[in-house]
Amino acid sequence: MTEPINMMHGNRADAAQWGDDMLETHSVTAALGAEVSGLDLGGALSEADIDSIHEALMQHQVLFFRDQSLDPPGMLALAERLGEVDAGHPVYPHAP
Repeated sequence: MTEPINMMHGNRADAAQWGDDMLETHSVTAALGAEVSGLDLGGALSEADIDSIHEALMQHQVLFFRDQSLDPPGMLALAERLGEVDAGHPVYPHAP
């Protein structure tokens, strides 16, 4: 895995260059959470994109992706690329 370049922490913008794509995170709080931009989750994501998302998730624990178009099967496919997914949902058991 390539190490990110130009990482800044805290409440400022964090930017990481991975391969040819730019994933940007903006911390929501000092403790956890970040808003992610620079990726279209509905498009074809490379392994480098998935690695970037996973690294950001490990760093920030919670990620927010604004203005994305993903249906439930698309969300599940993305989640499965990031790791093991628990079956079912406690409130919406009918959802895939």
